[in-house]
Amino acid sequence: MIILNYRKLNFTTYNTDYQHLQSNMSNNILLRKFQISDKNKLFELANNKNIWDNVQDYFPHPYTVQNAIEFINFCISQEPYLTFAIEYRGN
Repeated sequence: MIILNYRKLNFTTYNTDYQHLQSNMSNNILLRKFQISDKNKLFELANNKNIWDNVQDYFPHPYTVQNAIEFINFCISQEPYLTFAIEYRGN
């Protein structure tokens, strides 16, 4: 899962409620809304010093599960919805 802001991509297909967006990058990539169940994977990916070195102004380090929950809740509350999770081959 990767965090992505919708305004930076061009999409070939999407449904109007943004439940799932299919990017033109690959058939293996799916953009979707964050879910609270993403918290552990987000924690795993974001709690990486190499990631933090490049986004120090945006991410706390160490990144905790609570940070992930707060970020996901922020994303879920966006109107319009602008920040999506990226699934690559189902992950």
